[in-house]
Amino acid sequence: MFVAGLIDEELEPTVLELVQRIRTEKIAEKNNAYFALSGFAAPAGRDIVDVGLTAYESDQRWLALALQGKHRNNVTRTEQQAALKFKGDYQSICTIRDVHLYHNGVCKTQAETDLMLVENRELLNRYYRLIEYTILEEPFLGTRWWQNDLLKVSRLAQADIEQRLSSGDSAKAVELLVKDLWFWSNVYGGKYHLISQAILQVGIGLRVGGISEMLLRWPQLLDNAELRTAIARPFPEESSILGAQMDREFTNLYFVNIGSDALFGTPWQADTSPFLKWFADRFYRKNATLNGYRACLSDFYVLRAKRGEERRAGVRSFSAYDPAVWGLITNLTGEIVLMTACPKAHWLDSTEFTRAEARRVLVMLQIMAMEHKISDAAMPGFLQNASSDLRDPQTGKPAMWDAKHRIIYLARDDNVQFSGLWVPVDKDGGFNYDCPDPPKSKCR
Repeated sequence: MFVAGLIDEELEPTVLELVQRIRTEKIAEKNNAYFALSGFAAPAGRDIVDVGLTAYESDQRWLALALQGKHRNNVTRTEQQAALKFKGDYQSICTIRDVHLYHNGVCKTQAETDLMLVENRELLNRYYRLIEYTILEEPFLGTRWWQNDLLKVSRLAQADIEQRLSSGDSAKAVELLVKDLWFWSNVYGGKYHLISQAILQVGIGLRVGGISEMLLRWPQLLDNAELRTAIARPFPEESSILGAQMDREFTNLYFVNIGSDALFGTPWQADTSPFLKWFADRFYRKNATLNGYRACLSDFYVLRAKRGEERRAGVRSFSAYDPAVWGLITNLTGEIVLMTACPKAHWLDSTEFTRAEARRVLVMLQIMAMEHKISDAAMPGFLQNASSDLRDPQTGKPAMWDAKHRIIYLARDDNVQFSGLWVPVDKDGGFNYDCPDPPKSKCR
């Protein structure tokens, strides 16, 4: 018991290689959206890329000192001051998807939306500059979390594009729409942390869902070849993304050099509890913990890459982390860290890559049904006979037809109404979210 934590193990070869790469690998600077994203909330009038690059250079100096052994909480990083904040309640933004904001065909918060379009014009212009970028690569360490107002401004961009279509400025609206689709598809195939994927998935869901509704409102959009090409392009496969993301998740524990780093936010907080600090440090083996973390991440990401019944069976039997008895004796702090940090089973649903591709497939089916004027009677056969690239990318099963709600949907384990995996085939399609369950008269 008294030798616990004194004798550590060697790093596994794969972990050692990754540690060396973390310390030396640089992210791309050309066309990389990361710098524009990290500077997105720069003070008014500042260039977002210049601010992002300055922050990145500061982060690299911070990282160099931290890697020399100086505790990262004692190293100063340049912080962005006077950030440009989104003004208004983004949940009140009127888009054609927000049926709950409309009454008799008129949006109840149109005046608020118009005001937000004026007051957030600089952020909106920054967004339109952002979508010119073609890749996203986040650093292993020192990442600037950029997600704060991006989705709010993306939602405002949807309203702006819709207003342009309504006012007859179709050329500019379609240009922005095409760039927006390409942007989300391109960055989705990048190198980023797990938390960033959650934001990207929401952004893609908003954009693809918006396309579905816009095609019903403005069917002439189907005549635009560039837009059709953007919609027809499949989203990236998981295999091109998961390895880079697993490597970045590994860095979550990279700076936990001593046990008290995991239990206390700063060294001076640790000094206030000397016995607990001593105990946490004594029963912590860094290499053993890093090896264990890499192993549990590998199990998680291997399962994430699976599909169909193999994936469902794996999800049911997945265990985040099972501590070993010897580990609890010799590396108690490290085992506690691993039980906290290792991925959990419920993460598998929220980080499921094929949901974005599934939404795109549904829009493709919607377009085909509209163009060929598929009747209600012919719809089940049309979906059953769809090619393999127009089936659920997760299960391989064809889409289904709901004649009552007039939607095409993909059947998974979740509730169809709230899954987001459905598209209407005409203006009468969809769900009435104000209806009780079971529905009464005039409810669908």
